[in-house]
Amino acid sequence: MQTLCLMLLFACAGPWLVGAVAQPATSSTTKARRGQNAAEDINGTLHQMAEEKRRFQTAQQHVENGLKMRAQGRLSESLIEFQNAYATDPASPIAAQEIGITLQMIQRERQRVVQTGKEAAPEQRALTPAEEARKKMQDRISRLSPVPHSEPENPQPTSQDSVRDASQSRGRVRRLPGDQRVMGSRISSTIAQYVHRGL
Repeated sequence: MQTLCLMLLFACAGPWLVGAVAQPATSSTTKARRGQNAAEDINGTLHQMAEEKRRFQTAQQHVENGLKMRAQGRLSESLIEFQNAYATDPASPIAAQEIGITLQMIQRERQRVVQTGKEAAPEQRALTPAEEARKKMQDRISRLSPVPHSEPENPQPTSQDSVRDASQSRGRVRRLPGDQRVMGSRISSTIAQYVHRGL
């Protein structure tokens, strides 16, 4: 049994032990080669970083050019710039995002031409989907009628009587212009202060 265990141990660990024993001691030339390889690795890494930086800057320039063209309503040309940016640096999320936005804008313009029979003005074409939604919301808000403003019957109190009348109504429900109800002494005293100041 002991022999079997030793044989199994040598079978598993034997190649590792033989390799460790067979390796020659490291000489100064081997250490120099390792140092040279490390220097080459560093130079390779620096070169790779410089290349990635160049790709990023080139892609960013394409994105900026595409944004300028899209702001002028030149959607097809801007799409080409964004695609060039993505081809230069496929890791660029900005280029991919701008391609998607521009494709949406081109599709919207195609639908507009089908519906109306003519292209929109360049300023209208240049609106991104988010900007177009914001503009529609602002247009809706501007069409809403203003909030009604109720004026007090007597905006300027003529004497201290109105202040005293307001302070005497503390704790009771009081009707104001426009059929509004005010409850509680705290609210009534606040109204009295406003009436007294003429606000």
